[in-house]
Amino acid sequence: MPTCAQAVLQPDGSLTLRLDPTAMDVSNCAYVVLSGSDAATSVWTLSREDGASFSAGIVSVWFTAFCVKQLFNLIRGSHSNEST
Repeated sequence: MPTCAQAVLQPDGSLTLRLDPTAMDVSNCAYVVLSGSDAATSVWTLSREDGASFSAGIVSVWFTAFCVKQLFNLIRGSHSNEST
């Protein structure tokens, strides 16, 4: 469960976080501390297989765009201004 936290200035100039478990709405908090289970279900947490499939998808989109560009260049032909 996300918990609201407040920054507390220490005498040496450093900041620490003080948890405020009484705050029910974390959307108004300056700092939110996540528990381990909340962080584990984050969108950015990927397994090795998920990361590999995500990377393969990106590479396939790049490869498709490259092939389409080459096809358009082939259809359009060479319009260079070379004089012989």
